[in-house]
Amino acid sequence: MNKMPVIVFDPICQKPFEEVQFMYARASSIISSLWDVDDKSTSILMKILFQLAKKGMIKSDVTSKAQIILKKIPQYKYPCYYTSMVMIGDWI
Repeated sequence: MNKMPVIVFDPICQKPFEEVQFMYARASSIISSLWDVDDKSTSILMKILFQLAKKGMIKSDVTSKAQIILKKIPQYKYPCYYTSMVMIGDWI
């Protein structure tokens, strides 16, 4: 059975058990928030993340590069905006 490439959790979903269920359902990676997040910064981060992924970068590089790009936007320079999302699972 093939693994699903990545699942992105809505920041409202704060239940780690649900994340574990997706891992058992063969999702290779999950992107989830560590805390309640700002909607606008998360939207921008996800757009950047998927734009970079389309260019063929590996998942771990995409996540960190998207965070670096978001950090350079003046209103999102604080860690609470760019460090909230993490990738769990297969980083390659």
